Amino acid sequence: GFNEMDFVGEGSSGGSAFSKYVDVWNNIIVPKATGDTLLISPSSAYQAYEKQVGWFIGNVTRKPDILSVHIFQDTAEKALKILEHYRKYKMPMWITELACINYEGPTRYCSQDETNTFWQTIIPKLEADKDV
Repeated sequence: GFNEMDFVGEGSSGGSAFSKYVDVWNNIIVPKATGDTLLISPSSAYQAYEKQVGWFIGNVTRKPDILSVHIFQDTAEKALKILEHYRKYKMPMWITELACINYEGPTRYCSQDETNTFWQTIIPKLEADKDV
């Protein structure tokens, strides 16, 4: 699959034209999906600022069954707003990366107390969310 096709950096598979990802999806990934295979979408590094997920979904021959979501925010409330952005795609979501850190502007790392509060707040909300 793909990891953050909209981002070029360590641990990312971004850097190619989005049409190349569609081509790989259609010609390599989809043909390998047999029976009850579920396909998970590529993720986006830009969270609520992403612009390629809808384009990708609209251009592949088989839509993903599940939307891969990365969330990096410094409060649970901000993290939940990212989920609200992705609801527009009307797909179940798998959060494949989640951390108490904020990359918007200067990187802001959470303290241990903030991290504890983040997890204590967000886990019950995610467990209760029918889309996650």
